[in-house]
Amino acid sequence: MMARVFILFLLFSGSVSAQVEVDRRSISALVSVVDLNAPPKARKEVVRGNEFIAKKNWTKAIEKLQHTIKIYPDYAVAYNNLAVAYAHLGDQIREREALEKAISIDDHLGLAYVNLARMNISVGDFPHAESLLLKASSLDPMDGATLILLTYAEMMNQHLDEAIATCRRAHSMQYFHAFAHRVAARVFEQRNQVADAVAELQLFLSEEQPGPSADGARQELAMLQSIANRALPTTAESYQLRFCRPDHCVLP
Repeated sequence: MMARVFILFLLFSGSVSAQVEVDRRSISALVSVVDLNAPPKARKEVVRGNEFIAKKNWTKAIEKLQHTIKIYPDYAVAYNNLAVAYAHLGDQIREREALEKAISIDDHLGLAYVNLARMNISVGDFPHAESLLLKASSLDPMDGATLILLTYAEMMNQHLDEAIATCRRAHSMQYFHAFAHRVAARVFEQRNQVADAVAELQLFLSEEQPGPSADGARQELAMLQSIANRALPTTAESYQLRFCRPDHCVLP
């Protein structure tokens, strides 16, 4: 049984990992209010840096964005995009420094909060991630991707009522709305409400396009249905023994 449960968690965490990767985003068309004071030459360099990001030429992107910052040191968006390039090169120290700098320049740059929260999720710092995502969501309440990450952080912090409420909000959004069911299912699993978890996975499969995520959900659904059919113990304590504890659920 423990082996089955471990596979179940890997299927779920893999889906969240993919979602987190999507949220590592740069800004192209959007500009920070603080950045409106940037001189034209700096803006041109940001555009060129974004072009290299689109081509996945991270070294050239960093070169252009660093040049941008030399021209205009208070370019918040340039720091956010610089962090994206550092992330793809695996330089987490400089990635975090760039994101913290972006936020220090413009505390209304929501995407920098999201990207910093993604970093914290990846190392298991869910309390800090939740705080950052609450801020990001307050800045852009209609961003469904931020809500998906927020509900995951809330779940890992055992804020289960808040996680379910955030799932419902996320499902009302157009962007990544189906994945809200996948996270909600995991929350109901935490509560040992297997029937509700099964229902959420079935909704997810009715909305998700065919692919690896749907395949993983089907396997997860089959495992949960098997657990339900065996009528295993339902106490919270026995459930915690069968499913990974929140403090052990760290994304790969």
